[in-house]
Amino acid sequence: MPEPCDLTTSLRPHVLIDARYAPKLRGGDRCRYELARFMAGQQEWNVSFLVYPHAVQQACAWHTGASPIIAPFTPDQHPQADWYEHVTLPRLARQAGVDLYHGTFQTLPLRSPAPITVVTIQDMAVFAFPQAYSPRFVRYMRLWLGATIRRATQIIAPTMATRSEIVRFYPEAEPRITVIMNGVGQEFLSAAELPEPRIADVCHRLCVPRPYVLFVGSLEAKKNHRRLVEAFHRARVAGSLPHTLVIAGERLDSVPDGGITEAGAGPLVHFTGYVPEGDLPALYRGADLVAYPSLYEGFGMPVLEAMAAGVPVLTSSISSMPEVAGEAGMLVDPCDVDAIAQGLYRALTDHSWRQFAVQAGRKRALSLTWSENGRKTVELYTELWNRHRRTVL
Repeated sequence: MPEPCDLTTSLRPHVLIDARYAPKLRGGDRCRYELARFMAGQQEWNVSFLVYPHAVQQACAWHTGASPIIAPFTPDQHPQADWYEHVTLPRLARQAGVDLYHGTFQTLPLRSPAPITVVTIQDMAVFAFPQAYSPRFVRYMRLWLGATIRRATQIIAPTMATRSEIVRFYPEAEPRITVIMNGVGQEFLSAAELPEPRIADVCHRLCVPRPYVLFVGSLEAKKNHRRLVEAFHRARVAGSLPHTLVIAGERLDSVPDGGITEAGAGPLVHFTGYVPEGDLPALYRGADLVAYPSLYEGFGMPVLEAMAAGVPVLTSSISSMPEVAGEAGMLVDPCDVDAIAQGLYRALTDHSWRQFAVQAGRKRALSLTWSENGRKTVELYTELWNRHRRTVL
């Protein structure tokens, strides 16, 4: 266990957390948001947040007296955002007397913003699955991510699979990597008890026909939509299943979508687009199965969210998905359409497996909460702070 942090006011470490989440919370944004919300309640730390303008009021509401640093540019605004990231932000952090800076999504500024730097690397997709992105983005992010890994005081990975990927490309980083798994929110755990009228209302507003198999995630090549759609059609015809496949997610201009189109998918596949976060728990709960045969993930949040909601899960037998699902998920080869189809049929018709999957999935989800994620992150901060103090005293 880390040594206890010295709680005297004069020695309270100043932590700056990158809480730049977008208004639409996707996977990485959710991780930033939840860690910031947890850290706002940690009185032994002097906490500041780096936020976008839309989140200033939220940051101040979380943490009375907080003085957030406002980032005026989004990552796609070049060259202003680059100058801010690598020059202005480190200067502001140093002026504020920041002791520990946590870059919560993949990267750190090239100029160090604090004596202690922590970075969360959610995945190594630009190295391990570069075909999911444009060549220009891959070149740019490989340089920046490599510089981050070499310079960070400590690296957080959300799974052992991601840790192994970091070590594969940067073996010298191994001693500086800590695995802290992502969590699941109470809204998904509570979804298991949602009343039927609430589920029916969400399905009606989203024009979702029931019964349905659900996929949640943005439309990008690594999500493996094309094989899932083909496998769904095979399983539905072979097994006379009454289900529709519902794909809940939006297209991102920044990444290839794998060629999946509403017209090409056929009438038995329903695209909802982006689903508001308030409706997502009910959409999970209404599904007979959540199918997530992704080709590569650093974690795979929909797997955990579905299990929390009490829904059986089919997912991939590769990358991080087996680690997240534990024994609760049905694992299939995501490159084998027949294997996915057979898995879909069994997952929808094997009632004894479905009962087991619901119970095991809930147990797994209850062990991976955002509070647990935050607690372990604070333990890491404490260890790093105490180590730093010993070197400077």
